[in-house]
Amino acid sequence: MAYAKFALKDFSGAADYFGRYLKALTPSTAADVAALKTDALNRLGDSFYYRSDFATAATHYEQAITQDPSSADYPMFQKAIMKGLQRDHAAKISGLAQMMERFPNSALIPSALLETGESYTELSDNPSAIKAYTQLAERFPSTAQGRQGALLLAIAELNSGQTDRAITAYKNVITKYPTSDEARAAAEDLKHIYADRGDIAGYTSFLATVPDAPKMDRSELVALQLEGVEKAAESGRDADALRMGRELVEAYPDASEAVEALAIIAPIEERNGRPEQALQAYRDLAAKASGEIRINQARMGISAREPRPGQRRRRDDCGRAAASVVIAGCQRPQGGDAGPRQRPAQHRQARRGTLPAHRPGRRPAEPPRRQGCLLSGTELFRRR
Repeated sequence: MAYAKFALKDFSGAADYFGRYLKALTPSTAADVAALKTDALNRLGDSFYYRSDFATAATHYEQAITQDPSSADYPMFQKAIMKGLQRDHAAKISGLAQMMERFPNSALIPSALLETGESYTELSDNPSAIKAYTQLAERFPSTAQGRQGALLLAIAELNSGQTDRAITAYKNVITKYPTSDEARAAAEDLKHIYADRGDIAGYTSFLATVPDAPKMDRSELVALQLEGVEKAAESGRDADALRMGRELVEAYPDASEAVEALAIIAPIEERNGRPEQALQAYRDLAAKASGEIRINQARMGISAREPRPGQRRRRDDCGRAAASVVIAGCQRPQGGDAGPRQRPAQHRQARRGTLPAHRPGRRPAEPPRRQGCLLSGTELFRRR
């Protein structure tokens, strides 16, 4: 009944029946069923383990070790795992090391090495984790644990800041196990490293050399290139951001990612003292953008950098103004204001009609003329 409950994953019921069985054993009968008793102790430990009662599980694994020390690799392994689940990774590492030393040919060695590496990672001891994962990948390359160890080795190298060694390790996973889940995970990590470096071509070239390696479709490739542009900009690598952004826009001019790349390029150009290039980027953004945010960004960028009508009028002869309106006896460019924003109070009141526009008893003066054109309102007021 105990094994039936265990098979049905009724671990509470299984623990109850295994406990009853062990209590029913007498010293005389226990000797005859020693192997069964050891297995019952292990399954009792497993039942509590699956119920997340790790301390009680460890107690029953210790009893199994005492019951049959000659075949105690499993309960030793499980007892160490319980320590890790209780956040005592140092004790877990020690227990696994004892098991591997005592049973060097155990089938649990690959799992023990994997668990050892993971505990070192939890302790932020990357050098020791790298050592465990390297040993696992080299000794047991054909096992599932070996594949996992090879991938975790690459991750540990990356976490240690050894990017070049991480790239080599990731490539090793993809080359050795191209159709595995680990290869897909390795390819995912590797492409982001290449994106950060702005070398998507190098990544795709590598994948092309590995038969059955994970492939990238066009949309994924473009998105990856944009990610590289964004990360370069965020980290202050303006030259890389501009280079990668321009490459993206040139290679995929109609992609939505090209719009986002231009939105990054324009402010970088401006920040680096290239207003003409910034203006062109904003114009290109305006031509491609379809969303409200990017359209407004482009319009604001263009508006801030293109010469304003009033500014153009001060440079050109005022007779070439496209349109003008007459205000208070002077001509001003339509849509612009050639005078300063703050005018003397009397002039502001005169324009609102609260003061006379000219002195009583005097004929209003004709607006002074200059080279055949009317002066601005500000110039006229100053002459008065």
